[in-house]
Amino acid sequence: MRIVNIAVIVLASIVMSGCGGGSNGSDKGSGLVSSKSYLVSTSDAPQHITLASNQNIIAEGSCTTTKIYGGNGASYESKTNLNSGDYTVVFTEVFNKYTGSKSALYYTGSGITLPEIPLNTKITAPSRSVVLFKLTVPPGQYYMIDQSNAWVKVFNQNLENIIYTNSWEEGIHAGDSFTLPEGVYFVLGNVWSCRSDGTFRLVEL
Repeated sequence: MRIVNIAVIVLASIVMSGCGGGSNGSDKGSGLVSSKSYLVSTSDAPQHITLASNQNIIAEGSCTTTKIYGGNGASYESKTNLNSGDYTVVFTEVFNKYTGSKSALYYTGSGITLPEIPLNTKITAPSRSVVLFKLTVPPGQYYMIDQSNAWVKVFNQNLENIIYTNSWEEGIHAGDSFTLPEGVYFVLGNVWSCRSDGTFRLVEL
């Protein structure tokens, strides 16, 4: 079984998008302020984004909490059905003793190019980190997901969460087979452990 080191994947994503790391600029309203990577560290500046239309966003991290504020300072609990306009997204640590936890921030119009997920391949990511991929599904394809110290979410093209493999909640559990209609999807892997690396694999059946 071939193992992909996530540092290589993240680097590829950064090279493809022309810029890396979290944002440290102050150009409010320009999307991910000075970055074209989906990865945001809790040590980065707050992320100022502009949504050109009403939409959902992906804003999730490992060992972090997500706060979303509108232009009027109002806070939003949900990451779905956000109206068009300017927002500030702040990721904070859940536990003070862990720093530099990573989150994913992605939305339609962000200008971020996501890599295709390597299928049938174990993906390894460090503790307190996330990975985000694009998945192109052909007609009639079935899949299964296995995981360790991680859970996986699949979003449709509207960034609606349609699959969640967290075994503590309802949803598709690791090892269950499933199929998706033909189209483009997004796969988020979250290493929920604050101390240990995690792995997951999307397998074609």
